[in-house]
Amino acid sequence: MINVINNRRLIKRLLQFVGNPNSSPRVAVLTDVRRYITVWRVMAEQCETDLLLILCHPDAKSFTHALGDIVRKESGRRGLSAVSVDLYTSGFHPVLTGEELRRGMSFDEHVLRYQALLCSARRLVLVHPDWWGGPPALLKGWVERVLRPQVAYLFTGQEFMPKVKEGLLGHLSVLVAYTTDTKEEAARNSVERFWGSSVFEFCGARDVEFAGFYELYSLAPGTRTRLLRQFRKQVSSWLNHASGPGTALSASAR
Repeated sequence: MINVINNRRLIKRLLQFVGNPNSSPRVAVLTDVRRYITVWRVMAEQCETDLLLILCHPDAKSFTHALGDIVRKESGRRGLSAVSVDLYTSGFHPVLTGEELRRGMSFDEHVLRYQALLCSARRLVLVHPDWWGGPPALLKGWVERVLRPQVAYLFTGQEFMPKVKEGLLGHLSVLVAYTTDTKEEAARNSVERFWGSSVFEFCGARDVEFAGFYELYSLAPGTRTRLLRQFRKQVSSWLNHASGPGTALSASAR
């Protein structure tokens, strides 16, 4: 079911928003809040899933998309309910505006849907290329708009007093599969550090596994086929163990 604790925190945030004297006029605020609650309830009812796959590559014939196809097939073979999102065809807008940042929540139905899916899913798979040491801008924007306070993390404590950060994604098992033209060490120091430390450790997700495919430009077709077979085995193994939150960041599987 949808994470009830996260849901309550979102409602609490709404009430804080209504009482904020620096926000827009009260009538407009109440209208926005009613809209938010209505959309959130619809999303919560429709977004029950075991696995959320976020795929980010503009070429549907790419090796990256082939990795996403394997995740879909393996999850389907196990009878898991899975939601697959191709960010390049989804209509998702990646820019976090100043208004949305100040408000502390989004009224964008794409964002709300992804947040509801994150609350209900037990498994998250991210598949993307390494572009200049990190994910494509579209996926980076997904992180910035979706993994927001009250959804992915929050700071607790009395007003004007030191706060304590609490990660809210501890229920997730995460698999990040990425392709790159760089060498393994460089990719692990950039891509895996970004996801493992900057994102998921910060948000409380401790069961994180990686699948990196290095110097892809130099690989022959036969080698790529072999790598896809290996990835299928890794996904199968990951799905077998990813039935609940882990206790430590996993090492990259090779």
